[in-house]
Amino acid sequence: MSGLGWLILGGVGLGVLVGILLAWRPLRRFYQEIETIRAQELFQLQREYLEAKFFDTGAQSEKPRGLRWKECEWEKSVEFVRDKRSGKLLAFVGVLITFEPTQPEAASSSWQEPRTATAVFHFNGRKWQVGRVLFNLNPHQVLDKYPNIERVEPTNQQG
Repeated sequence: MSGLGWLILGGVGLGVLVGILLAWRPLRRFYQEIETIRAQELFQLQREYLEAKFFDTGAQSEKPRGLRWKECEWEKSVEFVRDKRSGKLLAFVGVLITFEPTQPEAASSSWQEPRTATAVFHFNGRKWQVGRVLFNLNPHQVLDKYPNIERVEPTNQQG
């Protein structure tokens, strides 16, 4: 191939590379929007299962010590958020957790009163998974406390 051919091929390659770089952000944003819509719909479809799984996971954790998880009362609303650093999608649901003592010293504990908490769920790109519980914080307080997460606007959903 002649020098002119290489020059033309290099110019075309450079043009393609520049085009990809210019389109990357809008394409990434578009993909995140599609993923968010799909994840929010999937969460609503799986919500009852996820709540039961959360309760089972919490009950098996034996936290707080000396208390057994007795009941969870769930808020209807869901706060969908995105971790600014990782880009991961999370769902926060407010929950009121009731405990019962398993040890005599826990019987006088203030944990006998129902506790406000936030249930955290993670979307791994395919499905929702149970995360952790944040005691003594409702979802709005979690949003205020952690600056590395941002609220994601909900899609038109029921619930």
